Amino acid sequence: MTWTDLSGVFTYGTKLTSTQMQQLRDNITALANGDSGAPAIQTAAYDTASVDQGALDADCVGTSELKTGTSSGNRSLDGYSVMTGGLYSFYPQTYGVSLNSTAVTSVLYGTGNGSSYTTNIGLSGRSAGTMYWQNYYVTSSGERHWLFVLRDKSTGRVLAEQEGFDHPCYGNGGRPSLLRHPFGNIQKSGNKYRYIDRKSGTWRDCEVLIINPTQDQVKAIIKNQCVGKMIAKDFLISLHELYDIDELKTPKWDSSPVTVGLPRLDVTGKIIGDYRFAKCKMTPIKKSIAPPRVMQLAQLKDKP
Repeated sequence: MTWTDLSGVFTYGTKLTSTQMQQLRDNITALANGDSGAPAIQTAAYDTASVDQGALDADCVGTSELKTGTSSGNRSLDGYSVMTGGLYSFYPQTYGVSLNSTAVTSVLYGTGNGSSYTTNIGLSGRSAGTMYWQNYYVTSSGERHWLFVLRDKSTGRVLAEQEGFDHPCYGNGGRPSLLRHPFGNIQKSGNKYRYIDRKSGTWRDCEVLIINPTQDQVKAIIKNQCVGKMIAKDFLISLHELYDIDELKTPKWDSSPVTVGLPRLDVTGKIIGDYRFAKCKMTPIKKSIAPPRVMQLAQLKDKP
């Protein structure tokens, strides 16, 4: 059906002709069909839960239609990390970057923080080397990029790293006060962290750095990952090719709320996110994350 623009036809005192009446009627059909020239129906016009399974064809939602995020990490210290995305995450991939670390054992640990469900990945190499992993997850946020670095306090040696679109508590209980960082196998002792050195079997002090790269830095890192149009290297490897950690400047903490999970009840107490009960719009839960007390704030700087 053809859309007819009648915006300049009706002036004061003119009469509505039968042709114009036909065009007005046909415009309703043209609007519904999305024909050329017709105004596009906006999202605000849809009623809550009006677009359901009945409105979607089978196999019509593909990868590009899902809002997804990625997270990646590495370890030179045997142990486990909590995967960003948790409940909404797909199974992770792993690899080693040297001959000595290609034999990597990847297993989803049952160990958690004791306060909420978490999705954990455990990495153990047969000999010294860095072990990398990445996971893909469904997200509804991505307001801020997160980078966590675990280092030996005295030597500065990096023991583990993790980055992602979201805070690691997303999909892992949604409580940043309980899951402050993603690293397992370290212990908080007073105002410091410590870990067991696998060579000596003794406790050593460590530190956790928390960094929020800027959008421009993230863009540069992703572009540096790619060969042609495809990703060809790990995010963290790309990051370290472009940036160093600025040890001299402490950035201001960003307290603006970020998405930490999806609600189970709406504001009226109705159960949502479950097809057996109410069908209504779901608004992600956002929280302001308190400034870290034991972890150290840091930022990235360009390599010289």
